[in-house]
Amino acid sequence: MGIQPELLFSQKGYKSTTSLLGSELSLTRTTNYIDLPIFFALKPNEMFTLLIGPQYSFLTSQNDVYINPISNTVVNQNFATDNIRRNTLCLVTGVDINLDRLVLGARVGWDLFDNNGDGTSTNLRYKNVYAQATVGIRL
Repeated sequence: MGIQPELLFSQKGYKSTTSLLGSELSLTRTTNYIDLPIFFALKPNEMFTLLIGPQYSFLTSQNDVYINPISNTVVNQNFATDNIRRNTLCLVTGVDINLDRLVLGARVGWDLFDNNGDGTSTNLRYKNVYAQATVGIRL
């Protein structure tokens, strides 16, 4: 048993489409985060490590691409990380396979709170759910 902290860069997002007066409109949002998971690690044998724990994600930037019949618009936003609702708390679980110095991992995570940082109805509410594959080298 042990504690396994990590520091990661991740990119998350979604695509939304709708129709208005017969024209298709779409929004593609890409968000960049610095993730800090802190895992409780259980190692039943030398080959496997089971992981579960919270992850705090700091939103560093957001890229929105709006597409409509008239124009395509790209909006890049950079945020100060002092707005706690722009940062998310997540539950992550996974498994690491330890092959001598090589570590292969698989993780899944679920945001616990909606990601609309300003709390308005004009900003879509969503939660990230993701799968992650990792490769590492033990020193």
